[in-house]
Amino acid sequence: MDKREKRRRQQKMRRLVIFLLLLAAAVGLGGFLLHGYIREKQEEERYESLRAQMATEAVTEEETKTLPETTVPERETIPETEEETESAAGLVFCDPVQDFTKLQEENEDIYAWILVPGTAVDYPVLQSETDNYYLDHNLDHSQGYPGCIYSNACNEQDFSDSHTVLYGHNLTRDRMFGSLHRFEDEEFFEENRQILIYRPDCRLTYEILAAVVYSDRSIPYYYNLYTYKGIEEFWESVVALEGEELTYILPGVELTEEDKLLTLSTCIRHVEGYRYLIVGRLTEIALYYSDFLEEETTE
Repeated sequence: MDKREKRRRQQKMRRLVIFLLLLAAAVGLGGFLLHGYIREKQEEERYESLRAQMATEAVTEEETKTLPETTVPERETIPETEEETESAAGLVFCDPVQDFTKLQEENEDIYAWILVPGTAVDYPVLQSETDNYYLDHNLDHSQGYPGCIYSNACNEQDFSDSHTVLYGHNLTRDRMFGSLHRFEDEEFFEENRQILIYRPDCRLTYEILAAVVYSDRSIPYYYNLYTYKGIEEFWESVVALEGEELTYILPGVELTEEDKLLTLSTCIRHVEGYRYLIVGRLTEIALYYSDFLEEETTE
């Protein structure tokens, strides 16, 4: 065999080895992506199963029930005790959407449920002792996407802090907080103005005040979550963004010391250094009608 033929065979062998390596890498990558897709699909099916357990559909503001001959002014503070709840005049009532006993059998870290009318946001809310645990852990504690909607331990689970921040991934097909980006359309922002939070004992309604492209700095680190000054400074930083692209802010908002804010935070796909925020203010607390009737019966 002459040197030329030997060299040709060596080149062919090298090309074959490279091809086999590339093929193995492609198969491995394909398997990894397929595994991730299957896992995400399974998690979404798990969420669908939880939604199917709803006792009733979400109650809109127009469907809110009131007791006969009872005035229904808006309440600005969360009742702190059973006595206060029972004696408070002008309460608002609604039906629950979830059985929290069943939810916590699925995962004991579930403490609320979030609905954002007009979007696909319809998920349990979780909190772990480890900050950002649910950024890359699922309901069954498996690691990976899609993760969960969650708050960190700096926030109380009853939403009594002056400012509560919830986080979720911006995933395709409107999963998790992906559909919040619908608020990038001004008409959609004008027509969809509510966030509903269901706690085990009541429903909280927030009016959406702003949808903004915001710095990715940590809100709890820069702004006090427990004081009026903290929410005032945060709101000033939001208002300062007025006129920026994909940013819409309700004009003339003035916060008071009694106000409580809720911010939904998600990433912006392919854009580093920024996050997309939906900011709401608590406007109503509705107790569960069925719970009230049960208490009245026992008395």
